[in-house]
Amino acid sequence: MLESLSTGVVSLDENDLVTTINAAASRILRLRAAPPSERKLEQLMGSEDWLVLDRLLRRARRTGQASEQAQLAGPNDGTAEGASLPVALTATALRASLAQKRGVVLVLEDLRSCWRHSASPPERSCAAHGPRNQEPTHADPAFSGTHR
Repeated sequence: MLESLSTGVVSLDENDLVTTINAAASRILRLRAAPPSERKLEQLMGSEDWLVLDRLLRRARRTGQASEQAQLAGPNDGTAEGASLPVALTATALRASLAQKRGVVLVLEDLRSCWRHSASPPERSCAAHGPRNQEPTHADPAFSGTHR
C-alpha cells in the first residue's frame, strides 16, 4: 500500500535505522537504490539534508510531532538531481515508555508541483503548504526551518 502513495514515508527505529521506506521517499530523498535494511538514514543522504532531518526528528521525539517546510539540497555530485527540492516534512514519534528513545515516522511531500502550472486545479495536499505558483527561497519565512 505504501508503494502506491505519491507522498514519501520512512519509518525509523529508535536509533534512526530505516525500517521502512517507500518508492516516493526514495525519489524525494534522491536515493539511487532502496537502502539495505538496518541502515542509518544519515548514511543515505548528504550532510546538509541530514541536518534538516535530524533537527526535525529530535523535535518530534521531544514533542510528539514536528513539521516544517525546507529545501533539500540533494546529492552534491554535479548532476541535475543536485538542484534543491522544496519539501514539506512531518515527523511523528512512535509511542514508547518515557525511559526509551522513540522511533519516528517521517512523511515527505515534494512541493514542486504546488508552484507549477497555474492553470492546473489546486491540489488539496498543497493548499495547506502555502501559496501556489511561487518558488520558495531560503529567504522565504515559510522555508526558514521554523516549527509550524
